[in-house]
Amino acid sequence: MYRVEDSERHIHLYKVEDSERHIHLYKVEDSKRHIHLYKVEDSERHIHLYKVEDSERHIHLNKVEDSERHIHLYKDKDSERHIHLYKVEDSERQAHLYRVEDSERHIHLYKVEDSERHIHLYKVEDSERHIHLYKVEDSERHIHLYKVEDSERHIHLYRVEDSERHIHLYKVEDSERHIHLYKVEDSERHIHLYKVEDSERHIHLYRVEDSERHIHLYKVEDSERHIHLYKVEDSERHIHLYKVEDSERHIHLYKDKDSERHIHLYKVEDSERHIHLYKVENSERHIHMYKVEDSERHIHLYRVEDSERHIHLYKVEDSERHIHLYKVEDSERHIHLYKVENSERHIHLYKVEDSERHIHLYKVEDSERHIHLYKVENSERHLHMYRVEDSERHIHQYRVEDSERHIHLYKVEDSERHIHLYKVEDSERHIHLYKVEDSERHIHLYKVEDSERHIHQYKVEDSERHIHLYKVEDSGRHIHLYKVEDSERHIHLYKVEDSERHIHLYKVED
Repeated sequence: MYRVEDSERHIHLYKVEDSERHIHLYKVEDSKRHIHLYKVEDSERHIHLYKVEDSERHIHLNKVEDSERHIHLYKDKDSERHIHLYKVEDSERQAHLYRVEDSERHIHLYKVEDSERHIHLYKVEDSERHIHLYKVEDSERHIHLYKVEDSERHIHLYRVEDSERHIHLYKVEDSERHIHLYKVEDSERHIHLYKVEDSERHIHLYRVEDSERHIHLYKVEDSERHIHLYKVEDSERHIHLYKVEDSERHIHLYKDKDSERHIHLYKVEDSERHIHLYKVENSERHIHMYKVEDSERHIHLYRVEDSERHIHLYKVEDSERHIHLYKVEDSERHIHLYKVENSERHIHLYKVEDSERHIHLYKVEDSERHIHLYKVENSERHLHMYRVEDSERHIHQYRVEDSERHIHLYKVEDSERHIHLYKVEDSERHIHLYKVEDSERHIHLYKVEDSERHIHQYKVEDSERHIHLYKVEDSGRHIHLYKVEDSERHIHLYKVEDSERHIHLYKVED
């Protein structure tokens, strides 16, 4: 054991040598500067211990060297500033560990350097603010990991940076508000991904941004209300797509917005009521198209609106009842067109309304009974015209009503029996005219009724037998006139009956 005292410089030196245990101890006391130095050498275990105590500055330094295990340990204590520093160097494993404790500010700092695996680990603990910070650097794989824990605000933040693959990952957990936020940035592919989870409100939000292809994707999931929302924005092609799924009400909503072509597409699917709704808006051509599909009732509804040409088109398809309905409205030309098709009963109905010319046209086609019905109404001229075609019975019927002139015209054509019937009613002049043509028997029948003058006139023409019959009845003067012409036998017969004067006149010409 050795001791050296230097009273002038206030220094004491001590040395202890233990040759049996292969240990050397050293001490230096500097009472003037308030410093103590210590050293311990253990040659057998290849360990060196160092200590420095500075009582004036309230600092303690400690070091341990283990040459056999290639480890160095350091500890520094600053009691005045309330700071502790720790360091461990492992040269064999190429690792360094650091720790800093700041009890006054309630902060702990940690660092681990692994040069062999190219990894650095960092940790910061702030117990006063209840915050923990973590960082991991992997230089070989070009990855950085970050984490922040805020226990007071119940928030966790995470970040991962992968510089080799050009990817950044972010995560935020807010346990108090029950919200999780995620973000992924891929700078090489120019893609950003976002996600928000709100477990309290049962809502998930997603977003994808592809700046290279100019596409944004959005999704919202509301599990409490059973609703999913989707959106796609393609700024390069000027297209926006939307979708809403309501699983509780079994409804899906779709929207497709093409601003370049000025087209909007809409779709609604109601699977519970088995209904699909479609809508197309073309603002450039000023056209709107609608469609409704009711699969339960087997009905399809269509509508087209052309505001530029002022035309509306409608269509209804009822496949269960086998009925199709059509309507066309031309507001510029003031025309409405209607059509009804009943394939089960084999009937077609048509209607045309021309409000400008005050005309209505109607048509009915019954292909099963082989009948066609036509009607024309001209309200300006006060005319109604009707036509019936029965192709099975080979009969055509016509009717014209002129309410302004108080005239009705009728015609019946029976092509199978070769008969034509005509009738004219003039209610203003109180006259009725009738005609029957029988082309097979070569007979024509005529009748004129004048109710105002109380006169009836009849005529029968038999061209095959060359006979004409005439009759005139004057009920006002109580006179009847008859005439028979037989051109083949060259005979004429005449008769006059005057019932008031009780006179009959006869004449025969041969």
